[in-house]
Amino acid sequence: MDCKCITITYLTRASYASLNGSDKEADNISSIKKITMSDGMQYPYKSSQAIRRDLREQLAVMGWELSEAVVAKQAKGAASTLGEPEKYIDDDLFGFMIADKNTKKRTGPVRVSPLIALEPYVGDLDFATNYMGAKAGGDPNIFETEIHSGFYRGTILVELDRVGEADADSYKLSLKNDEKTKRVKALVDAVQNLWGIGRQSRFLLTSLLNLFVPR
Repeated sequence: MDCKCITITYLTRASYASLNGSDKEADNISSIKKITMSDGMQYPYKSSQAIRRDLREQLAVMGWELSEAVVAKQAKGAASTLGEPEKYIDDDLFGFMIADKNTKKRTGPVRVSPLIALEPYVGDLDFATNYMGAKAGGDPNIFETEIHSGFYRGTILVELDRVGEADADSYKLSLKNDEKTKRVKALVDAVQNLWGIGRQSRFLLTSLLNLFVPR
């Protein structure tokens, strides 16, 4: 029987990180996203949207051309990609929605879960000072950032039978099997070499893949 999907569950270690910013709890504290579990403790996480962005950026590093973001044509519409999955790997794998007179939508065959810490947040803060204000004649800007160290677990599901195949009549997509295989392998390589692109000037996260558990 042919395999129609694969599930990749992976572990990665953040030695010293502030993975994904949340709403500020105070003017001088940059919070990280956290979820409260059944044990009453708060566990940091990185959102699925942020992981998808990291995967896109890694595909670009690997030499794949990505679909450009464009401004919505209608008032109050959301920005979108070009919506050309035959040409762009990210439009194929992650999908898109272009809200116009005729809505153009693709549900991506790649599903991404948040990256959730296995150890709770215990209140660690990084103390820092921005001296740019002092150079301009003002006072140094003192601030703190929530930080966390530990292992994180995430899951990615790929619907193999939908990669390179259209799920609507509003766009064209019908790739040959070798191109489909090439795109899936590129995604797996991107996961194996995944790292976060946010806040790297102060928190360089080396989140190379530690463990694969395909199902």
